[in-house]
Amino acid sequence: MILFNPFRPDPRVHREARALVTHNIGVTICACDAWHGEHTYPANETIDGIDIKRIKVRFGHVKVVSFVLTLAAFWMFTLFRILIEKPDVIHCHDFDTLPVGVLAKALTRIPVIFDSHEYYPSMVSQHVPRIAGRMLYFIHRVLSSRADAIVVVNDEFRKIFGCGAVSIMNVPMMVQRAHPTVRSRGSSFEIFYYGVLVEERGISALIRIATEIPGVALYIAGDGPLKKEVQMAEQQHSNIRYLGWLSEGEISSRLASANLIPILYDPTIENNRLAAPGKLFQAMANGVPVLAYKGTFLERIISHERCGMAVEFGDRNGLLEAVMRFKNDESVYNELSSNALIAFATKYSGEKMEKRLLSLYKSVLKEQPFGGPSRELALPFTRCRPASI
Repeated sequence: MILFNPFRPDPRVHREARALVTHNIGVTICACDAWHGEHTYPANETIDGIDIKRIKVRFGHVKVVSFVLTLAAFWMFTLFRILIEKPDVIHCHDFDTLPVGVLAKALTRIPVIFDSHEYYPSMVSQHVPRIAGRMLYFIHRVLSSRADAIVVVNDEFRKIFGCGAVSIMNVPMMVQRAHPTVRSRGSSFEIFYYGVLVEERGISALIRIATEIPGVALYIAGDGPLKKEVQMAEQQHSNIRYLGWLSEGEISSRLASANLIPILYDPTIENNRLAAPGKLFQAMANGVPVLAYKGTFLERIISHERCGMAVEFGDRNGLLEAVMRFKNDESVYNELSSNALIAFATKYSGEKMEKRLLSLYKSVLKEQPFGGPSRELALPFTRCRPASI
């Protein structure tokens, strides 16, 4: 598996790799330790039976130049490792690792799986010139057509690729159900956000909520461009706390006390409209209601399962009113919490996603001999050519 982050660990990658290792399929993750400029992660590590090999690269230049050089260096070292170790499959997580996977396939004929966590062109094009954005859409289409298999995070993303993509949702594969009944609340109403700290995820809106609604405690975990803004808010307001980057175990512990999970993805961005992130299903598994924006795939799920509320994007008063109702209407809150638990147990169980992943791997085992516990296996499907984008 190839991953352009240090795997600290990446939840989706961790779930998939752990599921495979549990069934005696060896997995090695080639990760990039570059994002923070300080190499705090070991070069070689084993987590839950998964071999982690971190390539440490960093260039101290202008931000954009540094990113490009770091990515190019990571591709070069990864390609060298692939040529030396000759795995049975190259499993590329997200589009930023796909170019090196496609190149390695051309040189070695090793099959490639493209695991598309996000719709990368939509996510990036708003930050680059229009011509660069158009080029990115074209490159994404060409490279993804070279993959032997495409895995996406839900059925909405399958429509982008036009054929054959396999949907493996970001559902926790192993959950300890600590909340078999509806949740009780303490003295304060706890809102817990974790993830990338960027404006398109509603960070500023959450800070406003915490400062304008009495009795609300806001906990924010993660990293990103708005980290300093969050830290400043923490200094100015006693009910806002920045937790830094949390492990999966720490997130699970925090979920045990959370009363609301906000997933305020900006719906003007196509990638956000289609997303159904893992935090949605983690919230459902713990009986925590969700707050989202209308016009998204998230809204469709929480409305259908009646496990949260959705408001119009940009409706500041509507957002405040929704949080006030979560906080003050105990009967509504308990109903949403109970619905979340029931929906997860009956429809979104991680075991179902694990079986789907393993059935795909079993299909290749019939065609390709197993290479031993240290070898990685493929998901070989008919080449999937995307629809017009």
